[in-house]
Amino acid sequence: MTAAQAIDTKQWLADHAQLKAAMAAGYANLDSLKAGRRLDLAAWDRRTLEALEQARSDREAKQALEALLQAFGDGHLRLLPPAPAALSVEKARPTEPAPQSCSDLGYRKARMRAPALADLDAYTPLGSADDALFPAGVLRLDAERQLGVIRIAAFGEDAYLALCERQLPAPKPCDRACATEVWKGVGRELSEALARQVAALQARQVAALLIDLTGNGGGTEWVETAARIVAGPQLASPRLGFVRHPHWVKRLETRLEALRADLERPDLAEPLRALLISAQTQVQAALNQARQPCDRSGIWQGEAACESLARAELFTTGHLAVRPSLDLQGLRSARSLFSPPYAPEPEIGFRGRLAVLVDRRTASAAEQFAAMLKDGAGALLLGERTLGAGCGYTAGGIQTVLSHSGLRLRMPDCARLRKDGSNEVLGVAPDLTLPAQRFDALQTALTAWLSESR
Repeated sequence: MTAAQAIDTKQWLADHAQLKAAMAAGYANLDSLKAGRRLDLAAWDRRTLEALEQARSDREAKQALEALLQAFGDGHLRLLPPAPAALSVEKARPTEPAPQSCSDLGYRKARMRAPALADLDAYTPLGSADDALFPAGVLRLDAERQLGVIRIAAFGEDAYLALCERQLPAPKPCDRACATEVWKGVGRELSEALARQVAALQARQVAALLIDLTGNGGGTEWVETAARIVAGPQLASPRLGFVRHPHWVKRLETRLEALRADLERPDLAEPLRALLISAQTQVQAALNQARQPCDRSGIWQGEAACESLARAELFTTGHLAVRPSLDLQGLRSARSLFSPPYAPEPEIGFRGRLAVLVDRRTASAAEQFAAMLKDGAGALLLGERTLGAGCGYTAGGIQTVLSHSGLRLRMPDCARLRKDGSNEVLGVAPDLTLPAQRFDALQTALTAWLSESR
């Protein structure tokens, strides 16, 4: 598809209609963003139609669809290029060689810097070996009180190239099983390093702990582990909303099948059986919602429509919001019951007040961390409203191939819900708004906050 090709407006209009129908049926954040950002969908629809009618090239038509998606401000809502054409058997590519290095596996080096407060005269670096991963230090607020500070630059294992190179010190073929073990090893090292930093600051008897997430663009499910290391193992995961769509019908049917298989085991202890029965009830209720018909065809014309997002007793960790005391090993349904990637998390948890520093570049998993500590541990949030990136995708998400252009629409199929029921995609608002880079104002605000708690 190039600008030089003659444009077929009717085909682009058909793609536009297909895109709208797919978003109405399967875009998890459509209703939340429509209301929260006061989007006039009918006006955007007219604007896009006019742009397509006036387009003089395929490039301009594509830009019109992209502008429509950009109006939502959702970093997970994307229009991807067409998939590469399938090669014939005669021209098939040879088998791709297995990755040989951490760079081949997609690892990179996160941009590390000192915490935001490190430029203040009263700040002293912790000086531990783990500062290379999670820079930390102590800020003296007054004669009696100190504040512990830890910076987390990224929540994705693939942002820590040096840790991968410890797991894979020399180039060698690394298949999927090898890559999984490397990934787990990096996650364990991250968890242990963060736990040591929290423990070291706890030993300094700091009055509170501030986690600096400025510029943290997110990562992976390791955020669940990190949040519990900071706030304690009983920190609850957020509720998970999901779309009423065949994608989730299939996912929930698979979970239900695993639970039923586990319940048929004759050696199942009674406490575990009770847990599985409860989970089965949860999944069946969620499945009933996912299957519920929902006509949303008029939403782009401003007509009232049923909500596509279902809100059942599901959490980002599965059917349980906190780690159970029961041993789930050996169960087919173990990962759908409770599934942080590294188990168990180090039993740490800071024993004191918590604060989180965020800014407009704090996004995705970093927003989940801030929301979890605010909603589940009463942490003070300071800085700026976060970007608003939301949940993203489960099991690859929902992808629609537009029939004419071949462009692929990828949409979030889930939503992380705050304690008050709001969708995290709208951004996490701070309790105290502070201008970016005003560290003196931040120090003053933290001192006042701790004084109020006396």
